[in-house]
Order: sequence, then C-alpha cells, then structure tokens
Amino acid sequence: GQMYAIAGPFTCSNWNGTTCQPTTTPSCMGLNTPNLVQNPGFELGSGFNITDWAVAWPSSVDPNVFITSPGYSSPQSLALGAIPGVNGVSQMINTTANPNQIYMVCFWLQNSTSAAGSSFQAQWNGQNLLQMVDNAVFGWTYYSFLVYGTGNCGGASPYSCAGDLLNFQAVQIPSYYYLDDVSVQLCNNATVCTVNGQPPSPIQRGKQR
Repeated sequence: GQMYAIAGPFTCSNWNGTTCQPTTTPSCMGLNTPNLVQNPGFELGSGFNITDWAVAWPSSVDPNVFITSPGYSSPQSLALGAIPGVNGVSQMINTTANPNQIYMVCFWLQNSTSAAGSSFQAQWNGQNLLQMVDNAVFGWTYYSFLVYGTGNCGGASPYSCAGDLLNFQAVQIPSYYYLDDVSVQLCNNATVCTVNGQPPSPIQRGKQR
C-alpha cells in the first residue's frame, strides 16, 4: 500500500447542524463501481454504537472497540484496541447480484503505537487477507486485495445466505489501530483487477459452498 501524511486542521464542508456528514462514498483506487459496504467510513453511530457492523464482543466485555475521531478523510473512524484477547467487527457483504466474480476489498489503516503482542487481521470468509503481528507505528496507509465474491455467506445452508463475510479483528496493547473508508467493489478495471495480468489466486476465494 501507499502511505499518505495528513496535515493541517480538519474542516467540514457538509455540516448539518449536529454532525459532519460524509460528502463522498469511499472507493477503491481505480474503481468506479458501487461500494457494497454499509457505513463504510463509520460516520453513522458513535461510541460503542457501530451502525451496520456486528461487534464480536460487546462493550461490557471489551470496551476497546468504538467509533472515535478523526478519521482518514472524514470526522470518524473505528478504534480497535482489544485487551487481552482478540475483538473486531464484521459485515455480510451482499455479492448476490454478481456471484463468482472478482471484487476488490480496500481500506485505510493506522497503527498508533508499537507494542509486542499486538496484531491485526483483515479477513474474507475466514481467510486472512492481511495479518500483522508486533508491527511498528505507521500513519494512514491504503491496503487493497482481490477476492472472489461467492454470493453465499458460507453458512450451513446455501439457501439461507446472502453474501460474503468481511471481518476485521485486532489486539493492541496499549493503544489502538484505526480503521476507515472500507470498500468492497466489483472489480471492472483490467489494470487493477489482475495480478501480473492474471486473475487472483484461488486461495483468495475463501470458503466455497
């Protein structure tokens, strides 16, 4: 991924009298297809109320996953700093309109403190796209991955499912990872949707049913 430095004060161009509203929907670089993620920039909700995302462990058990400010390019982002075990968020992505196609998963991530015992994973249908362990401090960094959208959630019955599972989980001691601007988009750009001119590896397909 590429690293970008954020400088200067944040200003809001779309103030509704209460909160700053996002002016654009996050998008993966090089794509113009719709973003299938709901609440991709964590602008909806506050604190432990993380709209459209399922939290693995509630705040009564782990109070270290919450909406905070600022974000990468917007007022809010998601802080992930579970102690002592792993906690995270997930969302079922509706790929049923275009099953068995290549999609791009992208997001912006920041790590505020170097710490032994910390880790971060981004997963598609239970398969790691990104796994970090004991990594150094880094500013807002863009990550993108090619995956196959099955149109099936990978559950016990293919008739009761409606998409693919996107999951982010972390442990961060003593501080936080920050996640923002998450996108899952149908990949329609031949330049960015191939690896060395070929479709992505089958290992990125995740669980097939």
